[in-house]
Amino acid sequence: MQAPTAQTILCDACGGRIPLQGIPASVVCPFCRREQTISEGRRRELASYQRGVGGALSRASAEQSQVEQWKRYYGGRGARSKYAAWAAPILAASLMLPFLVMGIAAQLWMSSSGKPLPEFVGPVMTVVGLGFFAIVFVIYLVWWYGGREPSDGAGVALATATCPQCGAPNQLAPGQVLERCTHCGASLMPSATLMRVGLGAAEAAAHEATMRHYRAEREGAASLMRVSLAGGVPYIIVGSLLPMTVGGAVAFTADALQHDRTSDWPGVLALWAVGSVNVGMLVAVFMWRRLVRLRWAAILAEASQPFGHRILTGLDEMVRWLNGYWAGPVPLGDLTVGGYFQASMITVGTLPGLIVINPTSRGEGAPVYTAVFLATWIPTLHGRGAPNEAQWASCRAMLGRWGFLLTAGEAGLVARADADVVKRLKQDPNAASVLTTIAKAMGEAAHAAGAVPVERMPA
Repeated sequence: MQAPTAQTILCDACGGRIPLQGIPASVVCPFCRREQTISEGRRRELASYQRGVGGALSRASAEQSQVEQWKRYYGGRGARSKYAAWAAPILAASLMLPFLVMGIAAQLWMSSSGKPLPEFVGPVMTVVGLGFFAIVFVIYLVWWYGGREPSDGAGVALATATCPQCGAPNQLAPGQVLERCTHCGASLMPSATLMRVGLGAAEAAAHEATMRHYRAEREGAASLMRVSLAGGVPYIIVGSLLPMTVGGAVAFTADALQHDRTSDWPGVLALWAVGSVNVGMLVAVFMWRRLVRLRWAAILAEASQPFGHRILTGLDEMVRWLNGYWAGPVPLGDLTVGGYFQASMITVGTLPGLIVINPTSRGEGAPVYTAVFLATWIPTLHGRGAPNEAQWASCRAMLGRWGFLLTAGEAGLVARADADVVKRLKQDPNAASVLTTIAKAMGEAAHAAGAVPVERMPA
């Protein structure tokens, strides 16, 4: 494909090439000193072009800054995750273990030698213990701030232009108004075609940076969820009693056996009873949560059955689907999922979709919801024809009867319901068929509106 031809300024009197700086109202020929004007329309066109490209590149820069912040502090796919479950235990152990080891060593030395510790041992132990912790902490900081994925900033392609004077190829960066031909030195200005190319390249860079932002924040949210202990609160609370109940029962049993005190057995048995109740509570919590999880898993599997589908194993797979198909934002609160979170990747006709059930809150302020996503491009929603409002109204009304709110955007369609609807679904024996009906209705409405299936976006 032949490169578009740039434009240059020639003197009306002698035909000489006039060098330009900025976008002046008039220029003076360096050969014959004749002054000639540049039309107001042309100057406005060039200034508008610069502003348009500058705004697009500013948006791209701002979005890329957000990408780097997310990757810097929350890690993500392709980068070393900076939130790891083992970090806090290692730091705590590096503070406590040296003192524990030195304390045991000191006790053994005093027991074997029968002498007290020298006075300098206490300060030395403190310095050694804190020094060891300081070394580990410095290593942790180096790990935290280093080893991240390098920035893959949003680049902008250059536009290739042909010099109108000599025909040599030149490159104009998008937004660049003035340049000299690398061969003959003629002053070049972008033609209307080149301005369209340049503005398109800048807008594409801004869009790509926005997509990176969406991906980075989703991956960061998933990284946080991987190390969150909110789902284990019942086990932490009940399990924290085990050292006192079971541990106490073991200690008193060993003491009673060692000293052969039969009078202690009633108390020892009582301690074992308390420990058994403690363990039983943990087992009961586990079994109850397993039953609830299986109930929601059965609902999701049945709802997905009429479609080509695959049950997702967790939030990470949901994020991979979103990053592959969903070219729009998703509230980060929706990625703060509870312990019974379920998701299924479906295909409604030819449209990739997702069914999500999050029936419990991860913490205060985190949403309880269920949602159906359809990733698609619908021309009538983007100014390419008259949208069939009656059809969309009918679909919205049908979904509304079940408590779902339909929204449409650049990425596709979403039908979402809040905690009250989730609560009703939990008690409804036909909950799966409700979700199936929602997905089918969305697919029918989308296809009737000329929905275009989307291909999976590159990672």
